[in-house]
Amino acid sequence: MTLGEWKEFFEKMEMVDVKSVDFSETIPDMEEAMKKELGLKGMIKMGYKLLFRSDLHKAMCEYREILE
Repeated sequence: MTLGEWKEFFEKMEMVDVKSVDFSETIPDMEEAMKKELGLKGMIKMGYKLLFRSDLHKAMCEYREILE
């Protein structure tokens, strides 16, 4: 969804004074920070859970699509 579509979506949900802020440039930095925080062991555990829990895998794929 575009920034305008997000704003429109929240306004349709009857939220008032909606302000849209484009932070797409910071997403790679956020992902890098998350990787550092998890560390190798945490990333392996997360990968294992994503591999064997189809509901989590599906949610992560949907999240990725939304942010692209």
